Amino acid sequence: MSDEKNYVVDGYVFETQRQAEQAKRELEGIRYTKEALNMDNPEAVLQVYNRILRDKIFSTPIGYAFLRELQEYLIASPAIVNADIHPIDFKPVVEQVKFDDKEAMRLSKKKSVENYKAGQREMKQRQRLRKQEEVASGVAQYRRKFRVSLTMNLLLAIIMFLMVHFSDVPTIIDYENKLIDRYEMWENQLTDREQKIQEYEEKYHINNGYEQP
Repeated sequence: MSDEKNYVVDGYVFETQRQAEQAKRELEGIRYTKEALNMDNPEAVLQVYNRILRDKIFSTPIGYAFLRELQEYLIASPAIVNADIHPIDFKPVVEQVKFDDKEAMRLSKKKSVENYKAGQREMKQRQRLRKQEEVASGVAQYRRKFRVSLTMNLLLAIIMFLMVHFSDVPTIIDYENKLIDRYEMWENQLTDREQKIQEYEEKYHINNGYEQP
């Protein structure tokens, strides 16, 4: 009876002492992961979850119960696509080598930290790419609106010129001079705005095939 109690870990009964020690190490790693992992960030949780599955870190019911907890959280999260959530492949691995408890605990903590940091790096990379796409889209929309506005202003100027040219107003030369001055001003504004857009694209490393005229 006393031997059986020695093999009980977190409500689970294990057949051998080695299995129980493995379960204790996994339990310690789970506690550390919960402390380090931001559960309010579904993308970070997804990265850690998939990496744990890929590296086959857990092999006891305690570890698989934690994986199931993360899986249910991700399935319920609207920010995560279910296809990105890998299924849990239940293949317990029997530990062949007995590690010192302190060394095993240290390795478990180190693995958890590496998984968390890797998930954070991948998430930041996605956010950086998404931001660059949004900036590029905004610049393209601004450029289209600016050119449409410039075209409309030029058409209005031409219409004004024709109206003055075919009227009997004696100051037609003054209107022509004003039209030329305004066209030059618009051209200078266009050049200035194109320069600002180019500086903005260089600042955010945006390259969408646009060439200045």
